[in-house]
Amino acid sequence: MHNKLDTITTKLQDLEKEKIGLGLVGMGGLGKTTLARLLYDDEEVKKHFELMAWVCVSDQFDIFNISKVILQSVKAAEKEEFVDLNLLQVALNNQLKEKRFLMVLDDVWSESYEDSMTLVSPFHACAPGSKIIMTTRKVQLLKKLGCDHLNHM
Repeated sequence: MHNKLDTITTKLQDLEKEKIGLGLVGMGGLGKTTLARLLYDDEEVKKHFELMAWVCVSDQFDIFNISKVILQSVKAAEKEEFVDLNLLQVALNNQLKEKRFLMVLDDVWSESYEDSMTLVSPFHACAPGSKIIMTTRKVQLLKKLGCDHLNHM
């Protein structure tokens, strides 16, 4: 497990200049979440990113709720209420603007390219070096998203 963690950490360092996602793919129970958690909790990783968020997605891919959890993770202040996805994503965009951000989307089951693209649209405001790590059993989703760095477990 630590060897795989070292490999992924090295890849994150190599991809420093790129805004890119990293996929951890495999059957259930192989340790995708455990590996992502080890990386997320690593002290060197924490020093590297200004903001971090972890969202467990599972089979209910609700863009509004996922975006709300991400905003609450990166904004320690009062919890704002939003009635509109667009306003929520504008607030998230403003919070992430020019900051190096790490997001883990854990246990993604949805294969909807459109939903995934809508979810990550606020992350285009992030600083270079920002990363999205997705754990999933769905290799096709990662391929559709253009994730070339798949780590099969």
